[in-house]
Amino acid sequence: MNRIGNLLCITGFLVGWNCVGPPDPEHGLVENFPVVINTANTFSFILRGEDYSFEEDYALNLNVETLDTLLTTIVVSDFSGNDTTLIIQINQDSSSILETYSISSNNFFLIKDTVIDTVYSSLSDSIFFTGNKFTGVLEFILSKIGP
Repeated sequence: MNRIGNLLCITGFLVGWNCVGPPDPEHGLVENFPVVINTANTFSFILRGEDYSFEEDYALNLNVETLDTLLTTIVVSDFSGNDTTLIIQINQDSSSILETYSISSNNFFLIKDTVIDTVYSSLSDSIFFTGNKFTGVLEFILSKIGP
């Protein structure tokens, strides 16, 4: 009986020793898997791509009122590739486009604030991301700042 117990213990140890999971990413993001936060105050889309083609469409949950400020932040780093395109399109409603950003170079950085009023700007309801063979890191954030 003691031999069987020892054999089971050694077998369990060898099987457990050989099980290896995936390595933890060094940069905090898994390649080709976007991280999205969509709340009443913030929308963020963060992606570490490696020759990644994608089309992502999100309905915005931002709760923006008149005289709120909407802060748009876009940072692209570690960008590479000759035939790479990345387009971000913010839609006002299902039929019109509010903003379009086309990115095709490294170290793209943009901060833009828009005061929401009923005359010159309106609320966004969706956002669309498309990329063709994107390699790099994209950080896109829309944040609501009260008046």
